[in-house]
Amino acid sequence: MINKEYQSFYVAIVEQSLHISYFGSKDGKSDYQKKYLMPESFDDNLNLIILTKFISEKVKDFEKDV
Repeated sequence: MINKEYQSFYVAIVEQSLHISYFGSKDGKSDYQKKYLMPESFDDNLNLIILTKFISEKVKDFEKDV
């Protein structure tokens, strides 16, 4: 029997924070999750360069932990 491992990552922006979750099995329970506050430099205008850099840095940080 072949045991295939199920893995998934989810990224969500909720209000003023970025949420990243890792699921290592199909049971629906998160194996690891982290929440990052969004930088204040956004003000009320969406700046895609800042957002892209922020998400990229946080995903790298999250990958180190997982």
